[in-house]
Amino acid sequence: MRNAVILFLILCFISFEGQAAPNDDTAVNPDPQSSSPPPSKKNSPDPLKTLDITVPEKKSDNKNLINASATSSYYYPFRQSVSPRVGLVLDPKELQSDFHLVFLFGVTYLLPSDNGRHWELGFDAHTGGTGYVQIGRRFVYQRTEKFRPFIRPGIAMKLKSQEGVASIVNIRNVQLRVAAGFEDLIKSPLSAAIGVELGVNAEGGFLVLAIGYAWAW
Repeated sequence: MRNAVILFLILCFISFEGQAAPNDDTAVNPDPQSSSPPPSKKNSPDPLKTLDITVPEKKSDNKNLINASATSSYYYPFRQSVSPRVGLVLDPKELQSDFHLVFLFGVTYLLPSDNGRHWELGFDAHTGGTGYVQIGRRFVYQRTEKFRPFIRPGIAMKLKSQEGVASIVNIRNVQLRVAAGFEDLIKSPLSAAIGVELGVNAEGGFLVLAIGYAWAW
């Protein structure tokens, strides 16, 4: 009987141990990280401070672009030109005699240059049967701008219809010329041309007021 009681107690003890939960740390604390203290607020970054904010690009102002384009300087790219012209010749001899006005019709050719100093060839026919072949050196200022003033010293040879070819070798027909004027761009490649010329030789002199245009390329 005593042995039966002891056997019974042993069986009950074994049954109790089998049903009990194992002594494991994960059973007591299944999430090891949950036992760590919460992060400090001092170490956590401010989400507002770490947020990258992209500044939107400012749209261009069309009005400012138009104003900038209007005030920008025009570049005059041409190197040579031809200039038909008409003018009024103020000759003291003609004016004192019978106030006879003399007009001219002519053309000049500006040889190519990249520095604003051009050789210029020209021919003028005056009413009354005379003409002038001339050559000069034109000095152009602001040569790449729309408005281009210039000066031109040179010489001219007077051609008289009554003298024929002999007028070329007559030293009295040689004339000194000094001209000043400007060209102003109207529409590329066309420019208005205005000039004043003074011509003097052994027989006297005259003043020319000429207008025309310059076709450049």
